[in-house]
Amino acid sequence: MRVLLWDLPMWMRDILEHAVLSTDGLTLVEAIPGARALRGAVAQERPDVVITGMRDLEQPFGGFSPMLYEFPTLRIFAIDAAGRDTVQVTLIPSEESLGDVMLDSLMQLIADSARNEDVQPTRMVSGE
Repeated sequence: MRVLLWDLPMWMRDILEHAVLSTDGLTLVEAIPGARALRGAVAQERPDVVITGMRDLEQPFGGFSPMLYEFPTLRIFAIDAAGRDTVQVTLIPSEESLGDVMLDSLMQLIADSARNEDVQPTRMVSGE
């Protein structure tokens, strides 16, 4: 699994770099020199996982949704600057068995799903 470290405090990067290199099955990938945006680094290096210290608290899912739509298998772990709170953000398809549904009920389910503001295209899980 390819891991990209991005926008982390140096002390945290040192710890995570050592941990990634010491873990079987994980490969550390480096961002291209001069990469200014995470999206560019992900497009170039194609990691499976990004560990980052940045997250937009004002945006749903830390502002990572557009990148997850472009790279749907990517997993992002955002760690706060103190290293105490970690959030995983992923794009996860879901499936729900509805059983034998009458046509009217199906149409109602479809209409309700379009209005359901609680349904989000991504999932964010706190590391606590």
